[in-house]
Amino acid sequence: CQTVGATGSCQVTITSAQTGNSVIQASTTVAVAGVSLTRTTGDSNPGDSPNANKLWVNAAIVIAPNATNEVGAPHTFTVTVLQDTGSGLVPVGAGLPCNVTLTAANGANPVPAGPFNLQTNANGQCQVTFTSNTAGQVIGNASSTVTINGVVMNVSTNGVAPNSGPATKTFVDANIQITPQTA
Repeated sequence: CQTVGATGSCQVTITSAQTGNSVIQASTTVAVAGVSLTRTTGDSNPGDSPNANKLWVNAAIVIAPNATNEVGAPHTFTVTVLQDTGSGLVPVGAGLPCNVTLTAANGANPVPAGPFNLQTNANGQCQVTFTSNTAGQVIGNASSTVTINGVVMNVSTNGVAPNSGPATKTFVDANIQITPQTA
């Protein structure tokens, strides 16, 4: 690294595309009064600092399921909010925001219409149940804010991994008629 300022300290910037813990160790060799000294963080020499640790975290949100049903039938979208501190994605606990919006398309009319501003349960989930008395599609999107060790992450069902895309409920209908009604 390059020396910064008169103290002889230096700065190093690190990044990671993976969750987990990074251990950063520094060492130097200097000449003091003609004696070569090598010092390393995390060693047993007095005055040397411990190694630095950096925890990389991530969060995600998933909404499901996609389905097709007859008009008037109830449907439930289940949203799961997840966090990863290095051991893989696991559900968050209770009490995080769990926001769901329903968008009607092709003639559907979701009842209730939302939006729904909920909180996750102990399994990191929230649910929205709705129906439509007219055929068409209802597209469900979800969002949340996850904070891990002071790092705030806004997540949404935008389809960017590890988030899911929106969920789609398709309502269908049919009818039968006979003509002429009288003859």
